[in-house]
This record gives sequence, structure tokens and C-alpha cells, in this order.
Amino acid sequence: DAQQEMLAGIQAAGEEGTLALVTGHGYSSKPTYPLKTDLKVWQTEWSTFDPINYDWYVAGNSSEGLTWANNIQKAFTLANVTGHLYWWGQSLLFVNNTSEVKVTKRLWAHAHFGSKFIRKGARRIDAGVVGGSSALNVSAFANTDGSTAVQVINNGNETETVTLQGLKTLKHGKVVTYLTNQDNDLKRGYA
Repeated sequence: DAQQEMLAGIQAAGEEGTLALVTGHGYSSKPTYPLKTDLKVWQTEWSTFDPINYDWYVAGNSSEGLTWANNIQKAFTLANVTGHLYWWGQSLLFVNNTSEVKVTKRLWAHAHFGSKFIRKGARRIDAGVVGGSSALNVSAFANTDGSTAVQVINNGNETETVTLQGLKTLKHGKVVTYLTNQDNDLKRGYA
């Protein structure tokens, strides 16, 4: 909300043309609507300063992986951002003074929206659930190589069946799936 106010001031001064990009942070309000600009918009800083949390979902806490998967997806689909950066790396990885490294579910939530799937030059395309559960949130991106990355978030407690239609696929028409939940970290499978 504060960035929209600042942007309006820049526009009123006739200086929007001096910008290459508009950025905002998600601390005081979440990016859930597009800023009023034709420029690219990045969400460049946002995190939670809660204690380290390794859960995907237990109680809907702001530091859980499922919360961050939804935060990122809503930034892309509702706010129409073209880039999302997390601010505080310590809450994604825990490294102590030994060789032990622990990864949080927040990191895996970010991975589903990373360059392994959504590649440079990709554009977001419309995607949604037809006749499915209201617990599902969907986003999709068309990559320049002709592949499509689709993120389906299940906010419910039941396993859901999802049917994808009209998507171009690589690897001989197979759809490669990746699952992250309490027990899995970007686990690869095939549909």
C-alpha cells in the first residue's frame, strides 16, 4: 500500500519515465493487487522474523512453508509482480558451527517458483481450477522453450486430483511433478 502511494507521487511529478522497475516490500501489507503502472513490478523484500520453523503446515503460522507458497503465488497472480525476492536467508537455512545444514519448508516453497521451473523470459499465463476444490490455488508460466510451469497449491487436508488441459509439455508429452509437503521436499514424480 505504501509503494502505491509513493508511485502515485512519482507519477504526479511526471517522473515515472525515469524508472526501469517499481519495487515494494511486503511487511506492512501483502502484495495482493497490481500497482497502477505499466512498468515491471518486483516484490524485493519480505520475510518473517519468527523463530526458525521447519514445518510445511501445522497451524497456519506466518513462518510455515504453505504460508509462503501462497504468499508468493498471490504476489504473482493477484499483484502481477514479475519478480519475488525473500529477504532474510537465515530463516530459509540453518547453518551452525558444524557441518550440519537444515533447510526449512519456506525454502522449498520458494523453489517451486524458482528458475528450475520458471525460466528467464517466462510470462505468466491464465490458469485456474475448473470444477475442482476451492482449496486449490493455481498459477502457470509459459517458458520461452515452449514448456509450461504450473504450480498447484492444495490448502486443504485431502488429496486432490488435478487435470491439466491445453498445456504444451516437453519430455515426450510427460508431465513431471514435484511435491512439497510435511514429508517431501520437491520430490520428483510423473503424472
